[in-house]
Amino acid sequence: MDVLKASILSILKNREQLKRKFQKEIEITPNLVTNNSTDSKFMDKILSIIEEHLSDSQFTVEILAEKYGVSRIYLNRKIKALTGETSNQFIRNIRLKHAAELLKRGEMNVSEVTWMVGYNDLKTFRTRFKEKFGVSPSEFANNNK
Repeated sequence: MDVLKASILSILKNREQLKRKFQKEIEITPNLVTNNSTDSKFMDKILSIIEEHLSDSQFTVEILAEKYGVSRIYLNRKIKALTGETSNQFIRNIRLKHAAELLKRGEMNVSEVTWMVGYNDLKTFRTRFKEKFGVSPSEFANNNK
């Protein structure tokens, strides 16, 4: 959970720096500059919804949008603007970061973690995990004991 919050805070800080950079380059009207606390509340709620459904392999962007009460298109645009990732990438990365936290604790094996973070297929989970962290889930768990 702390990793997720740190990641979100980092993203928000980077976004603020980009805003300042672009404000110097072009004049931006106040209605185009979003309120940082609004974005923060948005991300907190989105993270909360994702975490509630983390183990649900059927959880999709459409369900996330429905739970938040916005259209899929709006959600995709907002998440992309705040994180630089598509909504699917964002959800996948949250799942993988949570998996990393579970593996660090050492209380579950890789198969159990796979199911806990909403993957039905161990091979897909291993592939995605290695893409994200550069090592297999087993190696990650062994290196973080």
